[in-house]
Amino acid sequence: LLDGVNDDDLAKARAAVDAAKATVAQLTLTAPFDGEVLEVNYLPGDPVSTAEAGVVLARRGRLHVNVNVDEADITSLEIGDSALVTFDAIRGLELPGKVTRINPVGTTSQGLVRYTVRVDLDASDPRVLLTMTADVSIITDSQRGVLAVPLDAVQSDNDGEYVERLKADGTVERVAIETGEVQGDLIVIRGSLSDGDTVQVPAQQPESNGPFGG
Repeated sequence: LLDGVNDDDLAKARAAVDAAKATVAQLTLTAPFDGEVLEVNYLPGDPVSTAEAGVVLARRGRLHVNVNVDEADITSLEIGDSALVTFDAIRGLELPGKVTRINPVGTTSQGLVRYTVRVDLDASDPRVLLTMTADVSIITDSQRGVLAVPLDAVQSDNDGEYVERLKADGTVERVAIETGEVQGDLIVIRGSLSDGDTVQVPAQQPESNGPFGG
């Protein structure tokens, strides 16, 4: 000690400490992200296998949905398209998302070719559980400043498509229109209508049970 620290002894001591730290590190599993432990497949003393994960983790704060899209529609999708995700088991919940991956390789089932599209959710909800059934609407085009009317309000005859606008005095007038894309129960239209106009939905005719009605 009076002669100072021996460099060789110090190097050996440091090597022994590093080896001990490496041994401890091999006995410790550190998750690569913050999440929840879903499964622990081994108990202390169990033999382990590379074929089965020791621990299954999930990060439910960043969820995604895999959607199967028909080949007829896949060409209209692009990375970054906005999406809206709803869930059969959670009424009223709508979560926004974006298309982040389109698998270029399709799968064939009963003669139909489908492609897997990944939609990452922009937000999460604690009620959403893994493997829940989800419905995904992907927005491929948006239009601003257009008018839409109930689909049932559109009528047609030999003169073309039209709707019946309700006037202030209670009467109706015919307004010629051109129809566009269908969005749920609404249809985009062009014509001499203004925002706030009231259109009339014609009453449905009862179906006849035979050639003479009744």
